Amino acid sequence: MKPSLLLLLFIPVLSWAKIVTYTYATLSNVVISFDPATGDYEHRLVIPPDYPSYTLKYTCSYDEDSYTLDVEVPDDPPPEEEVEHEDVEGEGDEKVKFETSIKWSVKGSGAIIDGSATEEVVTIRFSEGNTEDVELKVVVTVECTAGNGVGTEESSTFIIYSPVWDTYHDIGMYVEGATISPGAKKTVAVGGSLACSVTPSSTWEYDRRQSASITTPLDAIVSSGSPYWQCSSGSFQSSGIGTSVTWLAPETPAQGVSLKVFFDDVPCPKPENEAGTTDDGPAEAGEVIVDVVKIDRLECEEVTSKTNNPGDNETVYLPVGFNEGAVTVNAIPDPTGGWPYGKPAWSGDIQSSSGGTATVDTTPTGIKTVAAECGNTMAIKICVLEVKSLKPEVGEEIDDEDDDPDTKTFLVAVAETGVLTVNATPKSRCRRRESARRLVSDRRHRNRKTISDHRSDQAGHL
Repeated sequence: MKPSLLLLLFIPVLSWAKIVTYTYATLSNVVISFDPATGDYEHRLVIPPDYPSYTLKYTCSYDEDSYTLDVEVPDDPPPEEEVEHEDVEGEGDEKVKFETSIKWSVKGSGAIIDGSATEEVVTIRFSEGNTEDVELKVVVTVECTAGNGVGTEESSTFIIYSPVWDTYHDIGMYVEGATISPGAKKTVAVGGSLACSVTPSSTWEYDRRQSASITTPLDAIVSSGSPYWQCSSGSFQSSGIGTSVTWLAPETPAQGVSLKVFFDDVPCPKPENEAGTTDDGPAEAGEVIVDVVKIDRLECEEVTSKTNNPGDNETVYLPVGFNEGAVTVNAIPDPTGGWPYGKPAWSGDIQSSSGGTATVDTTPTGIKTVAAECGNTMAIKICVLEVKSLKPEVGEEIDDEDDDPDTKTFLVAVAETGVLTVNATPKSRCRRRESARRLVSDRRHRNRKTISDHRSDQAGHL
């Protein structure tokens, strides 16, 4: 078998290309900066003093450059027949030209571009009362207008902050742990006083300023104006401001008087025209309830006194040794309930006292005055008498043959109805007439029943 010949046929591929030099534009460091001559980079003036002339100016800066690059690009094949022509000056060698433009825009209500939006410096006008942040944007565009050039575009944004203040945590959280004294219900005499105090869990609280950065400055809640006290009745000595105050009770009795203490802050100083507030509302830290008491009356053996100058109607007449040698005087409060500490304060001819009760000795004869004080003062008199003799107004004395000089027998006529009056004569002088009348009245009451029950008797034993 004969070897075959492999014929390799190379067919050249003809291509036409050329090298073209391109110029590429570049942009870098596109930055927006504020003009300090017109204000701060933050939109501080929420309420412009000279609205509508309130504006801020911002400037765009950037670095512009270019570089060249040779690029192989396809070219049309040459014509089959050479055509002679003259070269035109500059043909195929056109200079590259670029044009740069700027475009500003704002995003957010309350702000507009005032004037040109295509210059390096832009003016932003703010609406009165605007509290929103504004986004300022600039787009820098480089466009090739001639020659073999390639343009570019870069942008930058800038937030014009509008600082807004708020009170952050409610001031109440700083007084929740406050301790108030007195801690329980109190009773005070009319015209008396009560010392009150409060200790907060903290003497400071935080406000907050939200802007380019969040800050939390301190606010004082204990100061020249805080805490302050309020009362439903009475008054406070001096101003009623401070951690310790003295409350003055009214001159009239009252029940359930409320003494409240409040904490308020001294707002952190902020620029007048920045938005928001640093002023927390006052918070109640505690309450003291007080009853205001006076003496309504003194009572002793069914005799009542409502005066500090007792007369016959406020005098109790008792025989010597009455009630095994002691009688009690009771003070009744108004309003009813408890007494203030150490009240009523007893004075005069008392044997002992405890709370609203005083004890008077009835073994010695004479006039005794007992007084009690609880904002007001009341007194009562007690006249202790020793009886010298008893004698009925009617009847005849007879000898009862008992050899006891302290007992006497009288014969009294029987009557269908009637009252036997017996007069007592005291040994000591204690307003004899009045004492006799009182003792006689007591004896009359007891003998009224005796005579009625013994109508058939011819005599009554006294």
